[in-house]
Amino acid sequence: MRKRSSENTPQLYARTAGFLYLIIIVLGGFAFGYVPGRLVSADVTVTAENLLAHESLWRAAIVADLVVVACAIPQLLCEYLLLRPVQRQVALLGVFFNLLSLSIESLSGLGNLAALEMLKGADGMRIFGGAQAQALASFAIGLHDYEVNVSFLFFGCFCVTAGYLIFRSAFLPRVLGLLMTLAGACYIANSISSFLGLAVGGAAGVPWLLVPAGLSELTLCLWLLIRGVDVARWREVAAAS
Repeated sequence: MRKRSSENTPQLYARTAGFLYLIIIVLGGFAFGYVPGRLVSADVTVTAENLLAHESLWRAAIVADLVVVACAIPQLLCEYLLLRPVQRQVALLGVFFNLLSLSIESLSGLGNLAALEMLKGADGMRIFGGAQAQALASFAIGLHDYEVNVSFLFFGCFCVTAGYLIFRSAFLPRVLGLLMTLAGACYIANSISSFLGLAVGGAAGVPWLLVPAGLSELTLCLWLLIRGVDVARWREVAAAS
């Protein structure tokens, strides 16, 4: 019984990571793609009207973002335990990158919450006129987006380390490692482009560079959830390490 439990451990790590990953992808798409794409406009007046008319949807996106962070922490633990036998130091480096990313992301929602409070004339905000409040709200949303791009930069570094470990693992397909490395490169390139003020097109609130990143992550997510890992090879790598 103990041997069977030990053999199933890496599969449990993989399935748990895949399940949490799926939640993160769905809620992340809602919080970072669907809601901004529907409510945020280049016209600050239109954005203000949308936020006030759909306050519940805007708040739901903020909550979804926090749930993403809450799910990402145990998901990160499962990925670390799964990939640790490949190269422990690199796996730890990935953990540090991701924890830094999650710390920044957990605070980024304050910008979106502040934008709503400004438009509603919360305490201390009533001194601003309608146009001023709208401009400040738009600035707060933009600040949130920059904070997200900072978090994405470090998350991209995590994806590169994860891609390297998966490629070297022998218990997961190498193509998944290449895809995660591609995802990391896309996240990093998107963030740097944003900081340099370079135009990055997109649709529904999602920059084009994040599309291949999302598809790569979804591929890994589904593989972990459905196929899992080669347990025998994982045990061989773990024994050798």
